[in-house]
This record gives sequence, C-alpha cells and structure tokens, in this order.
Amino acid sequence: MQGEVQALTAQGRLSGWVLSILPSGVGLLFYLLNPAYISLLFTDPRGQMVVSVAIFSQIVGIFAIRRIVTIKF
Repeated sequence: MQGEVQALTAQGRLSGWVLSILPSGVGLLFYLLNPAYISLLFTDPRGQMVVSVAIFSQIVGIFAIRRIVTIKF
C-alpha cells in the first residue's frame, strides 16, 4: 500500500522540485542574457524587497507542496 501511495504522489514530488528550481534558473538565465536588466533587483531597495518576498514565498510554497504530497500512515 505504501509503495502505491508513493507512486501516486511521485508527480506531486516532481512538480515540487521543478517549481522550486524554476525561479532560480530563470533568474540565472536573465542574468546571463542581460546582467543590467536583473541587477536592479539587487541594487535598488525596492528590488531587494521584491527578492526577499519572493524567497519567502518560495520557501512557504516548498513546505506547502511537501506537506501535500507527504502522506503519513
């Protein structure tokens, strides 16, 4: 039964990994393509606030997805 549940929640776990890595990957890609475009996020106080809120939201989202796909017996 436990193996069945793990198989059924595999898609949710994979989605969690993808959604966790995607924002950092896109940010890195933007930095490589146009560093001046993304540098405002780190030099301007409003950009730093946006990055802080985004990181906090990302952490909350990771824990929420983990809690959804973890089934205790």
